[in-house]
Amino acid sequence: MQLEKMLTEVNIERSK
Repeated sequence: MQLEKMLTEVNIERSK
């Protein structure tokens, strides 16, 4: 799912 990919990217950025 594209939404899941976007959420994962946002999560990675927030984890930084």
